[in-house]
Amino acid sequence: MPTAKSENYAIDEVIVEDSLVGIYKARYLPTNAEVAIKKIKVGRHGEYTDWAEPAAENEMQMLRKLNHPNVIKLLDSFYTTDSKVAVLVFELMYADLG
Repeated sequence: MPTAKSENYAIDEVIVEDSLVGIYKARYLPTNAEVAIKKIKVGRHGEYTDWAEPAAENEMQMLRKLNHPNVIKLLDSFYTTDSKVAVLVFELMYADLG
């Protein structure tokens, strides 16, 4: 279920997607800036409930505190209205680590 914040983003491309996490190339619509979005299914009644939500919350808290040129910056984070998906918005990295 979308939130007011999620309506500010448009997904352009799937980078990787599995049963728990998806990473997407997207745009922040007010400025048309390219971003990367990571969606983590945390659920409320699913098999991931016990560990996924605390793990997502820990990741968000740690990334908010990081400020280093070698670390991709977390720009925004929120949960969908139904609290089943944690959404993390990052700077888009224009490189392949492979």
